[in-house]
Amino acid sequence: MPDKVYSVNARGTDINEKAMTQKAVRESYAKHVHGCLLRLAAIVFQTLPFEQAVISGFTQRVSKRTGYLEDEYIISWRVRRSEIELINFGNLRGVDPIEALGDRGLIRKMSSTYIFQPIEPLTQMAGTD
Repeated sequence: MPDKVYSVNARGTDINEKAMTQKAVRESYAKHVHGCLLRLAAIVFQTLPFEQAVISGFTQRVSKRTGYLEDEYIISWRVRRSEIELINFGNLRGVDPIEALGDRGLIRKMSSTYIFQPIEPLTQMAGTD
């Protein structure tokens, strides 16, 4: 994730570089994660006749116990087609992906400073609601 922001100075002659706060970097990551799930849900319901889907996201972290990379689920969402149809995909700049996922059917442990903790993902058997 980017950890710097850039802007043009007042005279328009130079580019300024400024480090982002750690909270801002984590917020950017959180929006990215939620946005990925939102996009996957849109693709699923656009291309397949499903009425419901479970979409989960994981990250890879070094285990403090073993020292090896391990998959840790950080978000899992059971979403219905009718929920996705409420989103204005023609104005995604106006959509906050964290808010768009809401809290219905969403499993995540994310602090107010956007730190994710591992979760147990939802499961969905094919052909079931």
